[in-house]
Amino acid sequence: MKLRCIECGAFVSTDLPKGTVVRGTTTCPECEERHSELAAVKAIVIPLGDLCVVPRRTVRSDLLIRPLCEVPGGVVCRAGMNAQGAVFAILSDGGKLGLKPGEFDFVCPFAARAETLLPCEDERIPGHGWRVVGTLGRVTVDGVDRQIARVAVGAQGWRLELEED
Repeated sequence: MKLRCIECGAFVSTDLPKGTVVRGTTTCPECEERHSELAAVKAIVIPLGDLCVVPRRTVRSDLLIRPLCEVPGGVVCRAGMNAQGAVFAILSDGGKLGLKPGEFDFVCPFAARAETLLPCEDERIPGHGWRVVGTLGRVTVDGVDRQIARVAVGAQGWRLELEED
């Protein structure tokens, strides 16, 4: 019997006899290996708090029902993220305007001159779909000052991967 991997969608062979009804999930060996590599990385997750973005250019609504809805480029604005990682700007009237990858950069408290990337599938960290690159800072963890090696952000919060001592 074959099941689908919940991470990548590939078929995974099992020892179950054909015709067996199964309710559950599985992961393929490649995804399990990637998860074990991620578990070995020293990382901390910090809640998002007040999320802000800077649009790279003026972003306007694609919908005809809100034609005057726009967010000016180069200006810091409040933002939010849904559980799937979709980012939206919060407008002055309380409305929301969805932002597409490449239209904005997160205001990252852990990096200077940060740029936001949507990584390819093999670089994704479950729950942290956006990668932030730039001049990464330092953070104190358990009384030890550590250099940040990589920053990712998603609905679960800011994920900081730390360099080994």
